[in-house]
Amino acid sequence: YIRITPFADNNSNHIPIPGNFSMEANVNFAKTYSLQKITFPTGGTNEYEYELNTFSYSGKLRQGGGIRIKSQELDDGKGNIQIKDYKYENGSIANFPVFGLLKGKLPTNGATSLSQAKIGITTFLSPQSQVEFTQGSFVGYGTVSVKDRINNGYQKFIYSSPETEVYKNLRPTITYDTSSPSKFESENWSVIQSPSLLVDRDFLRGKILLEQIFTKDNTIRKEKKYRYTQKDFTTIKLEYLNKSNSDPVDRCYYDDGAYRLNSPKCGWYKEEIDLPISRDLLTSVITRDYPTGKTLSTQGQNENSSNTFKTIENYEYDKQYPLLLKETKQVRVCESEGQGNEQDCDGVSDDYDHSITKTKEYPIVGRDSSTDKISTLPFANELITKNRISTPLKITFNGTSENHIYKKFPNGILSLEKINFKARDGSISVSDKITKRDDKGRVLEYLRKDGIYVARIYGYENWSYLIAEIVNSTYATALDTLKNKIHTQFNQGTFSTDTSIRQMINELRVVLSNTQITSYTYKKLVGINSVTDARGQTVYYHYDTFNRLEFVKDADGNILSNNQYNYKN
Repeated sequence: YIRITPFADNNSNHIPIPGNFSMEANVNFAKTYSLQKITFPTGGTNEYEYELNTFSYSGKLRQGGGIRIKSQELDDGKGNIQIKDYKYENGSIANFPVFGLLKGKLPTNGATSLSQAKIGITTFLSPQSQVEFTQGSFVGYGTVSVKDRINNGYQKFIYSSPETEVYKNLRPTITYDTSSPSKFESENWSVIQSPSLLVDRDFLRGKILLEQIFTKDNTIRKEKKYRYTQKDFTTIKLEYLNKSNSDPVDRCYYDDGAYRLNSPKCGWYKEEIDLPISRDLLTSVITRDYPTGKTLSTQGQNENSSNTFKTIENYEYDKQYPLLLKETKQVRVCESEGQGNEQDCDGVSDDYDHSITKTKEYPIVGRDSSTDKISTLPFANELITKNRISTPLKITFNGTSENHIYKKFPNGILSLEKINFKARDGSISVSDKITKRDDKGRVLEYLRKDGIYVARIYGYENWSYLIAEIVNSTYATALDTLKNKIHTQFNQGTFSTDTSIRQMINELRVVLSNTQITSYTYKKLVGINSVTDARGQTVYYHYDTFNRLEFVKDADGNILSNNQYNYKN
């Protein structure tokens, strides 16, 4: 079918869109608003250099789809500088974003303009599909290398790329009635208009498959292999009638809105596709550490050493839901019987665990036939009723356990109250205990493990933000003090200015002299404005006109950190 692309190749298969403009990528525009530099309180800095993404299309390497990191310079402020250079390979896109739709007739041979081809274009300001991404980016890469420019060691990352067939989007089956009077127009339309139904396989793309670390002489030091397991639960059959953008005079619609499938002037085709309900979850990570000086490099083969440390991590999930049930980690020492041979691996012999097992129990603990099995732990049914099936109730770890205890708070809110910890020797300890929440579920008071109460006060409209945390005070005491024992009038729901909040907290510090108070002010809908610690020392956060964090300074005006951003040239 015909595509609208931003690339002016000027060959016989392309018809230029008239106008004095360019749709090709511009690196200066693309870098607008990108982070350029971070300055840290220690004097160190991070600086970033960008370049356009590249990908293969129609047999050529193209630029576009945003920017990528080209290099970054890390300076610790003490004369130690590290520069990392990034190299990208096998860039590709899953699907072009649709900013325009064609209408009209099939181009005639030799047409050099849209008017000769009798084709019109409807354009849009935003893409009409969201099936072009790889983990949120337009361009996905098969390989990315990061090289230390000074020390020359490097890392290599292999990803599941959109150029690989198994990760590409699935397209529908297209059919039309070849015996219908509309056959010619339908065939015409199937060439002009691309399908509307696609199965987006973004959940498979852009995942790390292999990570390797090399020295400057290309000797491997570490390797991590990632394995994922895809499971298809069922499919949903989708159908769509793709109708041509015909001229109104062709009268392709009946009065009741139905389409005239058999009219000679009314083209169409039917799309059919099976939409899979699937998941693709990480199920294992195998890490090999090759000790310095004992590595045998074998070009194109596995690298072996006389003593290789092998770490195996496995992950098990619920059969129906994407709930992580079990994690295991084993550390082995492997001895090679010769270059290129399999390694014999044994457990590490020392005073530490070389095998770790962690399990989690949720409100749903599996399925019996087609019915979910419910945990016997408290509040399991209530959590399921609220669709909170991923809320952990119990976690065990090599002989220890955590029991997550829930409680019904005001307004019927079911939230975590505390966690009971059980050690290997059977002893029980308890986490901080939440003793009071408001009707929105926000924590108003909790009891620390050392027996000290902490009150939390909220302010601004609708009690939107935490403005104070008061150590060694109950919520009732703090609230009574705010309402009856200070001069500043207090109303949690409407307190909304930095000045009034600081004034109130300063008075509170005087009256509640046996407490420690940390207070906060905010720039609403942007971020935190200031934090004043228990000593009365305040740190201020400043934002630029685009509401991005610009710098952080202390009470004396000293800059603690500074962010710089790119602007369009």
